[in-house]
Amino acid sequence: MTELPRRRFLAGVGAAAGVGALRVRPVRARARASIGPFPWGVGSFDPTPSSVLLWTRIEPPAGASGTTVTWELSGDESFRRPWAGGSVTTDPDRDHHVLVPADGLPAARTFWYRFGLPDGTFSPVGRTRTMGADERLRLGVVSW
Repeated sequence: MTELPRRRFLAGVGAAAGVGALRVRPVRARARASIGPFPWGVGSFDPTPSSVLLWTRIEPPAGASGTTVTWELSGDESFRRPWAGGSVTTDPDRDHHVLVPADGLPAARTFWYRFGLPDGTFSPVGRTRTMGADERLRLGVVSW
């Protein structure tokens, strides 16, 4: 059995890790590009018994100064029972972020939401829920 010097072993491990990292990058790039103009997805925040905040960030076409984004909130995942909706314009000054308050909603109810662009492209569908009237919000915090 041949003894492997420590430096040679560490160099081999480092090279293998570098090759692994190079092989992962194109996969991530393809996955991100497949999401289209919504690479950050969607999110909902700050639920109350009658409202939630809906969020997304778009990747607009090159040179676009302002983009109108529509939003829809529905009682079902197929958007056959619309509950609320509207439109908002985002621009480079807002870093193409969209944050809309959806209010006037019933308590303790699940909703589905999505964002759309003028070309007919839609974001992934998100699911959110309003709080119950007597429900307490519990938060978990992780830090390292």
